[in-house]
Amino acid sequence: MKIGRRKRNIILSMLLCVNILVAWTVWGNKALMANTVAISSSRIPATFSGFQIAQVSDLHNAEFGENNAELLKLLSESRPDIIVITGDLIDVNHTDVGIALCFAQESVKIAPTYYVTGNHEATCSQYGDLKAGLEEAGVIVLEDEAISLERGGETIALLGLADPDFMVKGDMLVS
Repeated sequence: MKIGRRKRNIILSMLLCVNILVAWTVWGNKALMANTVAISSSRIPATFSGFQIAQVSDLHNAEFGENNAELLKLLSESRPDIIVITGDLIDVNHTDVGIALCFAQESVKIAPTYYVTGNHEATCSQYGDLKAGLEEAGVIVLEDEAISLERGGETIALLGLADPDFMVKGDMLVS
């Protein structure tokens, strides 16, 4: 009888662990998380002290509230100087360029918005439409280039590298 009870307890414990892992994974993919990191360096001009960068990454076409209202509210409340979208704005397995562009059109109203690709964009046949829509919305798409940000007469460089899954042929970025 003890062996049967022991097996049952082991199986129940394993099922509980699997359920906890599944719940944690689902929550981690659906939860908004805001972290603050303060960076100081003698190489950063003093005029950029307190410069706020909001980074949005790996949305994978997720929506937090209708039309991403919850995410946009969180971004607005953080009062960033710039917003950087660092890849995987879309999900290649269920791409919805409209969701991505709706978010981008609203983010530029909060702060200047910059975008670099991720591996999902690199393998998506609709990347050209996404890029064109982002640029039309006022998002600055950086593909292996740097731009200067100016504040109080001083500048820093913002560098955007295309995801390595893109291959460069001539001057054209292709996937």
